[in-house]
Amino acid sequence: MGKFDFLCMPVFHPRYRREFSHQPASGRPGPHTRSDLLLSGRDWNTLIVGKLSPWIRPDAKVEAVRRNSEAEPVPVPEDGSGDEKTWIWWHDFRTLCDYNKRIAVALEVGPDLPSNHVIDRWLGEPIKAAILPTSIFLTNKKGFPVLSKMHQRLVFRLLKLEVQFIVWGAHHHPEKEFCSYLQYLEYLSQNRPPPSAYELFAKGYEDYLQSPLQPLMDNLESQTYEVFEKDPIKYSQVVMVLGAGRGPLVNATLRASRQAGRRGKIYAVEKNPNAVVTLESWQYEEWGSQVTVVSSDMRDWTAPEQADLLVSELLGSFADNELSPECLDGAQHCLRAGGVSIPSTYTSFLAPISSSKLYNEVRACREKDRHPEAQFEMPYVVRLHNFHQLAPPQPCFTFHHPHPDPDRDKSQYRQLEFAVEVNTVLHGFAGYFETTLYGDVTLRRV
Repeated sequence: MGKFDFLCMPVFHPRYRREFSHQPASGRPGPHTRSDLLLSGRDWNTLIVGKLSPWIRPDAKVEAVRRNSEAEPVPVPEDGSGDEKTWIWWHDFRTLCDYNKRIAVALEVGPDLPSNHVIDRWLGEPIKAAILPTSIFLTNKKGFPVLSKMHQRLVFRLLKLEVQFIVWGAHHHPEKEFCSYLQYLEYLSQNRPPPSAYELFAKGYEDYLQSPLQPLMDNLESQTYEVFEKDPIKYSQVVMVLGAGRGPLVNATLRASRQAGRRGKIYAVEKNPNAVVTLESWQYEEWGSQVTVVSSDMRDWTAPEQADLLVSELLGSFADNELSPECLDGAQHCLRAGGVSIPSTYTSFLAPISSSKLYNEVRACREKDRHPEAQFEMPYVVRLHNFHQLAPPQPCFTFHHPHPDPDRDKSQYRQLEFAVEVNTVLHGFAGYFETTLYGDVTLRRV
């Protein structure tokens, strides 16, 4: 097999093909396929991927061929139907199988790629393999097989999903070895765009459901704060005083103060006694009298003096799901008239998504003593990976700080309409946010 990882081959060898509709051919003695002794049991299980025989054509015009094919399990007939019908076949099939996790897609890539909307929809399905016919490869100046720019971009996206690639067809570059196709795919893998800081941070947590944290109701553990502090986006752009956690944003505040050439007094307010222990250690060992650690709920704390600047980090994945509006409005009494709040405003966004993988993950979260559909009404924190966003995100709720009426009714309702370009399945909604920290300094998760 050379340098390839596995071999995709018909379960029945063409030499042992049977005629099921005529005697005596249907009763021909002899084996049905290759001998098991050709490979060890382990190699059969790990190196060989079986596929149905290509001679099975249940829609053949010749009656004998058609009846003979009807006696076999049938793949989807290749009748040249459009992209829309192909996806509907797949959706009907996986629905009849009740979204079984073992049902996945082997996507065959043709020479002419469909529209981006169609590609996006397929990339939201559980793709396990991509079939690359040798006929779609071009030849470069040195005689090696290469792919067009559009096909390369598709391969890069498939590599992110960690699919297996199956090279299929006759060797169209006889002057080169067949493994040159593999070498080219390895070259693309090594030269794909590098992952962003956020992708590196979330590595290993793709499509992994987590219950949203509720730091106002629960006292978080130290390990949870440690995960927060590794976020490369949040902690390089924002600082925190209200809800100080273990102090990373207090340190950022001190650095910013030194860079600006100004010295001020800092109150680090934190209600979680587990985190206050760490804050007091920071104060004793590093901060000194410049920082005052306050163990209290920010809404109940009576400050000895009003602040010129309130800095907080209470934004969840959906902006307000960690009760940031309630907390900051409750602490607004600590801010003097004309004072500044960071963040000053933030908006949550919603986008419809389709993801067979996440749908199955949510189904598996069913609990005994709850309604059988209760898990579908819960929010989850997840690094979206294998999904299809059906339409651009739309703004949902917006909050401003400080607010002229902090005691206002905070209940809100929105009705959104989305235009979807292709037929698909709506499995849920993805929540994002954007925030204005101060002036024109913004942070976006949209």
